[in-house]
Amino acid sequence: ADHKGGWAAKKRLQHYVRHFYRGVRFQILMFAALLLALFLPDLWVITSASNTEALDWILVGILATFVVEFLLQLIGEWSSYFLSFAFWMDIVGVLSVPLDHSLVTTF
Repeated sequence: ADHKGGWAAKKRLQHYVRHFYRGVRFQILMFAALLLALFLPDLWVITSASNTEALDWILVGILATFVVEFLLQLIGEWSSYFLSFAFWMDIVGVLSVPLDHSLVTTF
C-alpha cells in the first residue's frame, strides 16, 4: 500500500509541475530569458557598455532560470524528456550561458 501512495504522490507532483511550466506566465518568463541570453551580450558589446558586472548578474539569473526549467522538465516529463533531442538541446543551452560571463571571456 505504501508503494502505491508513493506512486500517487509522484503522479500528483508531475501533474502540478507540468501545469506550472506549461502556464503562460512561466512560458513568457522563459521566452524573455531566451531572448536575453541570445541578444543581451551582443547588445552589451555593440553599445560599448562598460558595466560588465551588471551583465554578469543578469547572466547568472538567466542561467538559474534555465536550470530550473531543465529540472522542472525532468520532473514533469521524465519518460518523454530524458535523453530526448530537447533534453540535449537544453543541456547545450544551459552550458552556453556561462560562456558570455566575464569570468570566462576575460580568461
